[in-house]
Amino acid sequence: MIFSTQSIFAQSPVTWTFRVIPEKNGILEIHFKATLKEGWHIYSQQQPVDAVCSPTKIKYTPNPILLPEGQVKEVGQLIHYEFKTIGIKQDQYNREVDFVQRIRLKYPTASTKLSGMIHYQICTDIQCLPPTEIPFEIPVSPSDTTK
Repeated sequence: MIFSTQSIFAQSPVTWTFRVIPEKNGILEIHFKATLKEGWHIYSQQQPVDAVCSPTKIKYTPNPILLPEGQVKEVGQLIHYEFKTIGIKQDQYNREVDFVQRIRLKYPTASTKLSGMIHYQICTDIQCLPPTEIPFEIPVSPSDTTK
């Protein structure tokens, strides 16, 4: 099942796509994929101490039926970028990155939704847009837990 949303900025350089991939035993992989226009980048969840960017964060609305397992993984080509003129380093992704969270469905016969906010910032080499938050709501149904 795939869902997508545009950022709140008109003509935004980033598109978010959400996908649910079933695994075994009531486990789901939730994919939050950011696709960026040429020349733009988005920041990793973890940043060096001297970074000045706003790291990406995924916040979930509490749901007693859905239990996140582990941390959100990043799938993409991580770039360790250094601004030599000002001596700072930042970790970022160009073009696309897939943030992946494993979720356990506590009651595999229940339909529910995973909702929350994605906080992120996107930049080019010469400009940054302000940090942004977009809401997401991803339906999860019993059919998602079977292959």
